[in-house]
Amino acid sequence: VDRIPPPVTGVRLNDDGALVWDAATDPDHVYYRVYREGRQIASTIATRLDIAGQKGAYAVRSVDRWGNVSE
Repeated sequence: VDRIPPPVTGVRLNDDGALVWDAATDPDHVYYRVYREGRQIASTIATRLDIAGQKGAYAVRSVDRWGNVSE
């Protein structure tokens, strides 16, 4: 059975318009995938992404070292 990494928490827009989130605490976390309107728009190891005023519904998922993706 694949493990499911813990969900990413604290996803929000900060004062300069960047999407930010809390750092993953899962020891097997490797990187994040960022989605807008259900489509992946970025992969990053950072805990922020400059979205330059692009409106939409965003989600951030954690990916672990085995390629499992959080909910």
